[in-house]
Amino acid sequence: MKKIECGEVTVAIMATPKSPVGETGGGEVFSGTLANALAGQGFPVRIYGQENPQGDIAESVTYMETSPTTDEIMARDKVCLRKAINETGVAAPLRLSMDIAKTSNRNWVVIDNDTISAPLAPLIAQNIPHIFVQHSNMTPHTYTIYERARASGAKVIAIADYQRETVAAHFGTLHDATIKNGIDVRKLSQQTVPYQWGEPIRVGTLSRIETTDIKGIRFAAMAVEKLRAMHPASLTIAGPVQDRSVYDALVGPCLNAHTTYVGEKRGNDKAAYISDLHVGAALSNPGDWDDRRGDFGSWFAEGNSLALHEMIYSGTVPVSTDSGGAEPMVDAGLENFVVPLDIIQTEGLDAFICLAAQRMLEAAYYSIALPELRSRVRTTEDVGRDYGEYILSLLGSQ
Repeated sequence: MKKIECGEVTVAIMATPKSPVGETGGGEVFSGTLANALAGQGFPVRIYGQENPQGDIAESVTYMETSPTTDEIMARDKVCLRKAINETGVAAPLRLSMDIAKTSNRNWVVIDNDTISAPLAPLIAQNIPHIFVQHSNMTPHTYTIYERARASGAKVIAIADYQRETVAAHFGTLHDATIKNGIDVRKLSQQTVPYQWGEPIRVGTLSRIETTDIKGIRFAAMAVEKLRAMHPASLTIAGPVQDRSVYDALVGPCLNAHTTYVGEKRGNDKAAYISDLHVGAALSNPGDWDDRRGDFGSWFAEGNSLALHEMIYSGTVPVSTDSGGAEPMVDAGLENFVVPLDIIQTEGLDAFICLAAQRMLEAAYYSIALPELRSRVRTTEDVGRDYGEYILSLLGSQ
């Protein structure tokens, strides 16, 4: 059998249908960075996604605009969110099917960021590897969809060992492989601002700000208040806000003389922002903690936080929760700065906040050679290499 080379395989990446490819979010970022990484490996790559992508897409990558965003469809056609999502979800696989039919003599591989096109997986093409990457939380319904996709011959990839193990424990064996996400380090500042003994500790968040506060903005503000009782400190809150009501309800009450909101950080501004922090606050949580009820109102777990990777590479030691296993922290040898969420339920919210504050103080004074720390961060080159090897192994086994 003739060995298949990278240049002989067209990789089609199905972007997250609800949002355009961009610089924030898990699946949204993944589509562009994976495409660039695979193109760097020598694969011809096409992204099938929303119109008006954001972020840097390599010139060698072909971007196929398949539909407007869901918000644009809702505004234009006056339909509900579900109908708009269905339209965007169907548009990309149908376009891909036509393109595959026109080039029947080429080798194709499909990498899908969502389950919405899973029912169409058998219709896209036969004898073409179809890879689904799990970015979102698992539910019984989602598990059933993945199982049906696997029955048609598709593969399911976990983006973290914790994710794979948790799904297996709660639902059953599902994933065919684990390929962890990584970051484009070229976009990050190579200059760091190390902490100087005695100066105020600059703590910062970097995450989207949502109604249920799954990224722990309130936790971060409370922890910095505790930290200030031990050491001068300030907190900056950075990230996109869904709407003004979310800002007023979540961010507004946290603001004071030492806590400020600095807006959404992208590109060079984000790189400069992270490198200027002493400590990162990444206290992700299931969402809507109710102290009176003693429980979370919703459930969320990090897959493989890109913000943690970015902070660590920039020399900013994060303090994180164990939501999603905090795998970038563990891989970088920073597990001492991971605060278990179950402390809230077993010892109370105040005990959790006190421990988070103590870890912030320790993180500011933590010393490790930056090259050593950066060597533990997973990059897009690592991701591209691993996906490239996996793709060629699938084609070689046919």
